[in-house]
Amino acid sequence: MQHSQSLGVFEQDWNSLIQLLESQTAGTIAPHTGLGYVDGELETVTKPEDLAATKRVWGEAGYRTVSEGGSAEWHMFYPDVNFDPALVKDYMDFLGVKEINACWISMVKPGYCCPWHIDQHEIRSMGKHRFHTHIGNSEMGHVFMIEDEYYLNQTQGTTYLWNDPFLWHAGFNGGRTNKWLLNFV
Repeated sequence: MQHSQSLGVFEQDWNSLIQLLESQTAGTIAPHTGLGYVDGELETVTKPEDLAATKRVWGEAGYRTVSEGGSAEWHMFYPDVNFDPALVKDYMDFLGVKEINACWISMVKPGYCCPWHIDQHEIRSMGKHRFHTHIGNSEMGHVFMIEDEYYLNQTQGTTYLWNDPFLWHAGFNGGRTNKWLLNFV
């Protein structure tokens, strides 16, 4: 992959975690707020030009949020709110990193999408690192993209390091089950 590199498989009891998350309401159902949360606080727009570009791309392509009658919607779950933060510590050990900017689990329901966008994360002291792990069982129709690369049929736990945390990316669910991704910046 040109925009990321595989770091192998991060082993966890993903199915039990997913079952726990599916019994809850997500911390954020986006893009209704437009942003997620970091340390319990609404995320700051750190790259307003990228947010404006994202909104322009959505408008030109005809994407509409669920509240507007469209299919753009994704759910975000957070440590300490929706799942045990011990997972984050284990993940950091696996990644070999000592600092965290943000961590969340995203879920896209069947028939919904998280259209092309550039995240707004504030990159603090740890440098420009971004990781993602495919935590759901592989299913045809679950698609994640970074720029012009497609991540399909990923083994549960497969983890990637992005070459740049501010790349255009998107996720779509044309499958029959929820699509899950662990995100770490």
